[in-house]
Amino acid sequence: MATNPADYLHFTKRLGLIAVSQYPIQYLLSLKSLNLFAFALGSSHEYINRYHRVLGRILAVLVTLHVILYLNFLYRAGTLSRRLQTPLVASGLVSFILLNLLYTTALRPFRQVSYRVFFLVHLIVAFVTPLTLSQHAPSGRIFLVEAIAVFVADLISRKLDTVTSEATLEPIPGTSLVKITAAVPFTKINRFRLHPGSHVYLSVPAAARKTLDSGSMPRFLFEFLFNPFTVATADPDHNTITLVARRREGSMTKALADLARGTRSFGSSSGSPQAVHVPLSVEGPYGVATRFPHLSSSDFGRILLVAGGVGATFILPLYRSIVGENPNAPVEVIWSVRAASDATWAITDSGDGSGLFDDRVNLFFTGNAADSFSPSSAAAHGGGDVKLTALYRDRRRGRFTAGANRRRPDLKKIVDEVFRHGLEERVAVLVCGPHGMSRELREHVGVWVDRGRTVWWHEEGFGF
Repeated sequence: MATNPADYLHFTKRLGLIAVSQYPIQYLLSLKSLNLFAFALGSSHEYINRYHRVLGRILAVLVTLHVILYLNFLYRAGTLSRRLQTPLVASGLVSFILLNLLYTTALRPFRQVSYRVFFLVHLIVAFVTPLTLSQHAPSGRIFLVEAIAVFVADLISRKLDTVTSEATLEPIPGTSLVKITAAVPFTKINRFRLHPGSHVYLSVPAAARKTLDSGSMPRFLFEFLFNPFTVATADPDHNTITLVARRREGSMTKALADLARGTRSFGSSSGSPQAVHVPLSVEGPYGVATRFPHLSSSDFGRILLVAGGVGATFILPLYRSIVGENPNAPVEVIWSVRAASDATWAITDSGDGSGLFDDRVNLFFTGNAADSFSPSSAAAHGGGDVKLTALYRDRRRGRFTAGANRRRPDLKKIVDEVFRHGLEERVAVLVCGPHGMSRELREHVGVWVDRGRTVWWHEEGFGF
């Protein structure tokens, strides 16, 4: 039976219009500050972003079908070459090319090669395609205007919540870490103090870019660099927050390392680190931690906190908050680092060290370096006379001794020990670290979930 051309065109146009009608929702799902879905679901924009990606794939299918069916109709009608020269069809084709560029750069292999390219393409296409689509589909302009409106409103809200002030950058000896202490207004410090585990978006303002080498990347591109960092500590007495960043291949961490280096060789283990003062812009706080249940309450029989590397910037503030409210809370911390020097920032930030490294904090060294904690190295980092005996005192359990702790944590054994304490206990498990560690931990916890245990799980991460 022959296809009715009117029905064929009606179906083809509806595919495109349905896709355009979802643009306001798609843009709302991507917002950071004014994300209504995050507020309604008690979540964070990082979690809601997964639905943004799912809806994006659905829209990609709808748009692709719309283009294929429409081009097929024009080809069969013998008007393809002529119609491609009209503004209506040409603008639609340009929109399709831009959207494919967006979808392609959003694939994991492309993001891993250059997250910055992915981000810039996303930003540019998000602004341009509503203009080209409004030319192609006039009936859908109301949806496109709504999408741009919420996007611009979110940008304004984020700008208003950004403070630029002097920050102190200090390289941590023997590591690729940079400790950042940024000043925040008195009116804002409470938001950080009340919500441990929150994060901020850090950017380098124009005043701080003058000393950076522009050979690798033009300085104006720093306008588009907004990297998330978890707040390791919030000090209401001095109105400062502390961040810890590890130098990687990205432009932001390289810039922070370059700013912190000064005249000293970065990563050197000799000499005292020299603090560098530069202006930095801080946006936030953000994060799902503001919606966490009351972890220190009796709702949980056991709490397991697992961190890998700088993931401790998320885990340790939660630990301090839990034991601060309930010193007898049944909480255990597993922290895996490559070398002891990677943990010096936590010791110096906890005063004399006794409030952090107690019997409930288990530190594991996975590297082969001969590095170890010592009062002299801690003092060189700015910690003064730091008590470190807690790291070595429990030799029978083999957790903090100089030899036994140089290994990867046995996550299966750790999880089994936690869950064997009480069959009716509700257990909270939080993890922040490498994806492989989180995946392994989830598998071991899942075994107990399959046995009927009640678990509240949270995995903190910024990548996707």
